[in-house]
Amino acid sequence: MKIYQIISLAAVGSMLAGCSNLQTEYEKQKMVIKQQKVVIQELNATNQHLKTDNVGLRTKLRESVATSSHQDRLDSLSQNYQSKLEEMISSLSAQLDGAGSGMASVTLHRNQTGEVVLRMDEKVVFKPGDSTLSSSGKSVLSKVLGMIERYPEKYFRVDGHSDTDPIRVSAKKYSSNWDLSAKRATRVIEYLTSKSSLDPSKFYLAAFSQYSPVSSSSSKSANRRVEIVITDGK
Repeated sequence: MKIYQIISLAAVGSMLAGCSNLQTEYEKQKMVIKQQKVVIQELNATNQHLKTDNVGLRTKLRESVATSSHQDRLDSLSQNYQSKLEEMISSLSAQLDGAGSGMASVTLHRNQTGEVVLRMDEKVVFKPGDSTLSSSGKSVLSKVLGMIERYPEKYFRVDGHSDTDPIRVSAKKYSSNWDLSAKRATRVIEYLTSKSSLDPSKFYLAAFSQYSPVSSSSSKSANRRVEIVITDGK
């Protein structure tokens, strides 16, 4: 009888030990699952960040492609513009060469911003110390007008310039070199617009007095001039 009791107790003890082992294993598995959930959450968060980064990279790529395409268009337009500008300069130069007498005083230049400039000496266009157009000046302007009328899409700024000498003889008529240079530019525009088929709004003027010489070493006579600057807009 005692032997059976001992065997029964041993069996119960073995069962209890087995249950304890199962409980321990269960707890271990719960911990593993909990850790795996944490890992999964971290992976999901990383995946979301990667998706966001991917969207950002795609956006930057599209912008980069658009910028590159835009730059290509700008380069193409710039090349086309420069080509047309060179054609205009070549044409104007050829016209000046074939314009005949009286046009030797008209020269072709490009200013610091790359605009085409037709420069005319004061002594050919105006009466000395005055803003009144001379007969030779009108003849020269008529020929110049025939040249620039080929470019109706352009604008034409007439610049008046003087030398550094103060106004003396005509002081009653002109208050300063500013006044003289402005009135000379005005007379040129008035003549051109009265004879031209171009829209008068395409013309505008600027007066520089003595403050925009041809160069730092240019003579006074060279600085007394009127220029027609061919521009793309006002």
